[in-house]
Amino acid sequence: MRRAHAVANELALRECFRTLSSPGERLGVVARLKDQGLGEMIRTSRTGQRLSDQREGTGEVEAVRTYRENLTLTYAPLDQEQTISTMNEGHGFVEFFVDCGTLFAFSISSSGIQEHRLGELSELRNSIHFFHLNRLRRSVSGERLVDKALRRIMDFIEPAFGENTNVVTIGRDGPILTIPFHALPYGSGSMIDEVAIGYAPSFSAWRSMLSRDRRRGKGSVVLG
Repeated sequence: MRRAHAVANELALRECFRTLSSPGERLGVVARLKDQGLGEMIRTSRTGQRLSDQREGTGEVEAVRTYRENLTLTYAPLDQEQTISTMNEGHGFVEFFVDCGTLFAFSISSSGIQEHRLGELSELRNSIHFFHLNRLRRSVSGERLVDKALRRIMDFIEPAFGENTNVVTIGRDGPILTIPFHALPYGSGSMIDEVAIGYAPSFSAWRSMLSRDRRRGKGSVVLG
């Protein structure tokens, strides 16, 4: 019954998204939709719950539990002023969202919330497929084709990335999870050369994670 209610609620929220016109209101619906999906994933993972019980007291588990318990299946609009005040100068959050085959992006920064209708997802999927088809080719022509695919991807989503940004957090939606944002051409090099990149399930999940106390480790982990 809970799952059936979640599906019905998703359909209602998507209809709400199509009806509203304000970027702030539409972002609120997107946040609710993504939170509901994450909440269902957490609630239905019995194995994950058992593991959480075994790791009682760790910061990560407490954060997930707090987030899960705060989820409801009703729509609560985001406070736009509070949303903007969350963002530091030079930090942008790009929330991607797909509805009816169209890719949208909400750019959130200290200067406001902007919505971008980027285009049909099928066009972007072709470029992503072209990238993965050629990325393992160890040849000059393969590298050129990869660069071409990355440029096509960036041309498609570039309106979502504002200027004067040195930190970007990306809220990805399912169909574009395999885009290597760090490798996309940006400025005079790749995006990772120009900005610090982070990822989050959604803007509201990211805000929830920011509100918890940070637990500092005792050492360093270096991956190469």
